[in-house]
Amino acid sequence: MNSRRSGRYETDDEIPVIELSRIIELFEGRRPKDKILIDPHKILKDKGLKEVHLFLLNELQRTYKANNIEINDKHFEVIIRKMTGKIKIKDAGDTMFLMGEITERRKFLEENAVVSLEGGKEAVGQPVLLGITKAALSANSWISAASFQETTKILTEAAIEGDVDHLKGLKENVIMGRLIPAGTGHEKYKDTFVKDDFHTGKDKTGTL
Repeated sequence: MNSRRSGRYETDDEIPVIELSRIIELFEGRRPKDKILIDPHKILKDKGLKEVHLFLLNELQRTYKANNIEINDKHFEVIIRKMTGKIKIKDAGDTMFLMGEITERRKFLEENAVVSLEGGKEAVGQPVLLGITKAALSANSWISAASFQETTKILTEAAIEGDVDHLKGLKENVIMGRLIPAGTGHEKYKDTFVKDDFHTGKDKTGTL
């Protein structure tokens, strides 16, 4: 039962206290101040992308579960994928990239595929771990970036530079009220129609 003492209510219920500093540290991709804690950047460098994905997922789940908070893995996985979706160019080869440039993984693979078909030298890159703030602000879509932080600055720069947003990602398409490039929203499926057996008068076996 609640008891009133010094103008405050006291209960026997345990109130969860999330390790906020640790959560921020993980989501922002910061190197831990406590030397006892493992550095995710070192895991990425030594063991690769898959291992750092697992580490971040397990650390986030551990922190929340310690406070009796259950969150499905898929929500963390979406964020982690965004945090590790960039490549830092180590050797540009015959591609259009510049040394030290940070680009999207998809763009990196596409450019290398084109150069490879032409018989050129492919670029060499290394995955980088970005915090969610930096990852969002470094999005190729200025519409997506402006919806997160520093809206005025991003919109002003886009206007001055005459940037064009080609609406390739999910967020910018949602903002503009367009179909998202996923599932039947993909360009290759836009003229595809799904046959509905119910309207053709057939059951699952194909008979009337």
